[in-house]
Amino acid sequence: MADDYPYDDPKKPEVPEGAGKAEEAGEPERPPEPETSPFAGPHADPYGLGSTRFGLAAHVVAGLSYFFWPVLPLIIYLMESDNRFVRFHAMQSLLLGVGALVVVIAAFVLKFVPIFGWLASLALWVGFLGLVIWGIVSGFTGQWKRLPIVGEIAAQQLKLDG
Repeated sequence: MADDYPYDDPKKPEVPEGAGKAEEAGEPERPPEPETSPFAGPHADPYGLGSTRFGLAAHVVAGLSYFFWPVLPLIIYLMESDNRFVRFHAMQSLLLGVGALVVVIAAFVLKFVPIFGWLASLALWVGFLGLVIWGIVSGFTGQWKRLPIVGEIAAQQLKLDG
């Protein structure tokens, strides 16, 4: 049973199955493939979006900018001065958060109208949640998706169109 557990003897090198077969067949032995992480390593920037000041891949920072409003998007927007993709998603998240305040006020007013107001309030919240999820997914997948209204404003603020 001790032979099944590969960590019993740290001095004994671990030999993977099939090792040495390449030498027997006359083929040169290849080094093992390095493990990659979305945060660092040779494939840290799978979408070609550039680096960030945070030491994380740009798509990760862009996706994270939709969380913990307004603190995290504001910090990301103010600290990231070079990467336009990250700044765009942080600005879009900030503007979406301002839109959330409008949704809160509208939902509060609509709750005083029986049935229709409650349904309209629920529809507003579901729509807002859908926009947030859309932003999170587009940030984490490296897409420049512009959310309705706030995406256009963010693009104008960052002068992305020209």
